[in-house]
Amino acid sequence: MEALVYTFLLVSTLGI
Repeated sequence: MEALVYTFLLVSTLGI
């Protein structure tokens, strides 16, 4: 799923 990938990237960017 692309949604999971984008979500993971967003979380990584936030540094959470």
